[in-house]
Amino acid sequence: MNEFAKPEKNQKLVLIVDDDPTVRESLELMVSQAGYRVQTAASGVEGISLAWGEEKPFAIIFDIMMSDMDGFDMAGQLFHAEKTKGVPLILLTTPSGLKDRRKGARNNMNFITKPFRPSQLLGLLENFKNPTIESAA
Repeated sequence: MNEFAKPEKNQKLVLIVDDDPTVRESLELMVSQAGYRVQTAASGVEGISLAWGEEKPFAIIFDIMMSDMDGFDMAGQLFHAEKTKGVPLILLTTPSGLKDRRKGARNNMNFITKPFRPSQLLGLLENFKNPTIESAA
C-alpha cells in the first residue's frame, strides 16, 4: 500500500507496474499526492495478479519494457480478462518506442513518452474520471 498518503475509502485505486524501483516510487509519489490510492508491482506477473485481485483498479500504469514481460503482452492479458475489461491502461514508452503505438491503438491503450511532465499523466487520469461526451461515444 502507498506509504506517501493516508488512503481514504473513496479514493480511486491506481496500479503502477514498473521493474525500476526509482521510477515506481516516483510514480507512486506523484499519483498519491494527486489524491489516488496506489498499489505497486515490481513485475508484469505481479501486476496482473494485483489487477485481478479483490479490488478492480481505476487505472493501470505500466512500462512497455519490463524484464519479465513485454508491456504489450501484459496489456493483452488485462484487456481480454473480464476482471480488468474497461480499465484504462497507460503505457510508458521511450521516444524510440513511439512506433509501437500502432500495436496498442486497437486495444484503446494510452501512451505517455518518457520523460514526461507530471501534468500529462495526472491530466490523463483526470480525463478518465470525467470523460467528455465525445470520448464516451
